[in-house]
Amino acid sequence: VHRVLQARGLRPHRVRPWLHSPDPDFRPKVRRICELYLDPPKDAVVLCIDEKPMQALSRRYPTRRTRDGSLRREFEYVRHGTRALLGAFEVRKGKVVGKVVKHRDAASMLKFMERIARCYPKQRIIVIWDNLNIHKDGLGERWSLFNARHGNRFEFVYTPLHASWVNQIEIWFSILQRRVLRLGSFGDAGELEAAVRGFIAYWNRYEAHPFRWKFSGDFVQAPHRTHGQVVRHPTRRFHGRALVEEAPRPRPCPRSQAGQLAHSGVGGERRPHTARPSASHRDRYMGTRNAIPLPLGAHALPGPRAGAPARPPPRFLRLDAHADRVNHYEFAG
Repeated sequence: VHRVLQARGLRPHRVRPWLHSPDPDFRPKVRRICELYLDPPKDAVVLCIDEKPMQALSRRYPTRRTRDGSLRREFEYVRHGTRALLGAFEVRKGKVVGKVVKHRDAASMLKFMERIARCYPKQRIIVIWDNLNIHKDGLGERWSLFNARHGNRFEFVYTPLHASWVNQIEIWFSILQRRVLRLGSFGDAGELEAAVRGFIAYWNRYEAHPFRWKFSGDFVQAPHRTHGQVVRHPTRRFHGRALVEEAPRPRPCPRSQAGQLAHSGVGGERRPHTARPSASHRDRYMGTRNAIPLPLGAHALPGPRAGAPARPPPRFLRLDAHADRVNHYEFAG
């Protein structure tokens, strides 16, 4: 069975889930949102708004540090309730407006939008959010009346169905999850709320920046794969898009001749090293002889810019590995 799967280039153990969007206006909606990201209007503020449910979890045993410097984290936890974060990410500046509430309902969202209106009292506001029920007018026409009270300064842009990835607030929620929530241990919901509010203040004061959005909304069909063909992309950042630079496969060099050229100073110039593996390596680990060779480093992730200084860790971040509290953001004074 292994030889048959290898010969056909099949890998049934590698499953990549996907979600189809039934929205008939999927492409126009995504293109409209990407235009707001890449070229936001000068007379308006573009805000990405969404909600994030959170759990106040405390570890039953403290997190400890091992001899090699890694952390040993206990799996068992105690649940102390839930909270929801209502967040708004400003596309142009990267500022975040957030509010932690007990329940994610229409009333709390309406109060949060009133706070947004006070934060931007005179500008025109373009709101990008998903198709949640509390984001719609409903029978009471809540958002139409809300917009009328504020002089019709608000414009609501809805993401397509099953396309939450196009909302930039999801990127910031991922940062919050990795830095605060994933390794955090909170004795009650109040500690969770304080930690989230502290991180929002830290972000707005020290790290607020717009995200480098490069997707323009134009979907390109992925390159076609035949049986047993391995397509290598120049960079993982554009994985799945048709940005493959196919190079002609060079003629294989005999092993003995390659060794002479590489290790002897006489008999020819030294050949540049390439990322093309040997035929036996491709047959054994890739299961094909049709791999497209690229120069060394063409498919590697870009490193830091030359001459760019490394950003030092914040002095107000305290990591205590011997206690339950792992991530805390403190401000002097």
